[in-house]
Amino acid sequence: MRVQGLPAGASTSSRFYRGCHSGAMCWLLSFQLHGRHGSSCYLACPKLSKVPHVLVVHGESVVTLEYMKRTKPANWILHKPPLPISYGTHHSKAMLLVYPQGVRIVVHTANLIYVDWNNKSQGLWMQDFPWKDQNDSSTCELENDLIDYLASLKWPEFTSNLPSLGSFKINSSFFKKFDYGNAEVRLIASVSMRAPFVTTSMDGDE
Repeated sequence: MRVQGLPAGASTSSRFYRGCHSGAMCWLLSFQLHGRHGSSCYLACPKLSKVPHVLVVHGESVVTLEYMKRTKPANWILHKPPLPISYGTHHSKAMLLVYPQGVRIVVHTANLIYVDWNNKSQGLWMQDFPWKDQNDSSTCELENDLIDYLASLKWPEFTSNLPSLGSFKINSSFFKKFDYGNAEVRLIASVSMRAPFVTTSMDGDE
């Protein structure tokens, strides 16, 4: 990510926030947007106002969520994943951008606030994946891990009309339609949950 004020050589291969959103998006799934900083995303990347659907997955409090509902753009859908414990929050930092050509996955270390993207050293991984052929039922580790993670978020299913592609139900299974076979990374996801309590005896039997 490109930090302001650093010499040019220190920003080699870096990106601004808007650089992650090139091309004509059909819709965007975005994580870790802080409620009172939503407008900074539009200032940094005005094309977001033209995306038909922006699903924002967040972990904000009731008070901040009410503010977000009052001030959000019309094309935003807000969703707070279930939190089965009394502490913690949803804190993933990623974007899934759907295009007529495929999907772009961006995983980043910065919160979606101006200071994190412009004044702090951060990192991101970004890769594009094409649509599968209609009869392709193959899968891979990244796809399985991604679908499991997205399913845990339990966002409300909605329908989106993708130009030249038709109408789709947007849920976790929708992302099985892309070919992740050339993925350069493994996805290690974390979700809020209660872990089963396991006791182990002295001889190693559970």
